[in-house]
Amino acid sequence: MEKNYKLTIAYDGTRFFGWEHQPDKDTIQGKLEAVLERLQGRPVDLIGAGRTDAGVHARAMVASVHLDVRRTPEEIRDYMNRYLPDAIAVREVKEASDRFHARYNALGKTYRYTCFIGPVKPVFDRKYVTLLDFSPDIEKMRRAAEIDVGKRHHTAFNKAKDRLDPQRHRAEDCGKKKIQPHIRLGQLIDFLTHKVSSPLHRRHKGGTNTDRYYIVAHGRARVQ
Repeated sequence: MEKNYKLTIAYDGTRFFGWEHQPDKDTIQGKLEAVLERLQGRPVDLIGAGRTDAGVHARAMVASVHLDVRRTPEEIRDYMNRYLPDAIAVREVKEASDRFHARYNALGKTYRYTCFIGPVKPVFDRKYVTLLDFSPDIEKMRRAAEIDVGKRHHTAFNKAKDRLDPQRHRAEDCGKKKIQPHIRLGQLIDFLTHKVSSPLHRRHKGGTNTDRYYIVAHGRARVQ
């Protein structure tokens, strides 16, 4: 009997071309679906809570998939980890309600940006940090982040054609975005942003905010 499953996945995205499957390219979704197809004996449709770009990592990406297999969730997890590449691991598999949808039922997402400052490059962390050639103004970054805490309308960050789409406009107007700075002083700087999704969740580009924090950290903008 077919059942719906919730998967929690961790991966190192260094050598992959992002989450979403692409023809003739290694992607996270592609690798996962290939293993699940082998398990079930026919193609599957794996739905992720979101998408990551090429080279981006995830600690707990949530996905959902319908499977018709005679295995326990633990056996599905172990099967997948046996055949997945070392850079991808399924942390947990759980039965979910038939209507559960990883993307539409997402309640929030946390993004981490880690920067490194120091005279010697971090050999063992090099794949997971961005090297800065200047000392950022930590206090200004904190103040800039506080401005974004709470409910905000981010339609202006969408592409021009998306702003004309009434569905996207309504979703953005209902959405809430919460930015929570978490900066660890020293050589590594962690910057966390947490997006709280609305029931009408839609995807929008968030890079504009991240770029702004970089400009503030560099001292090229004032925080008012």
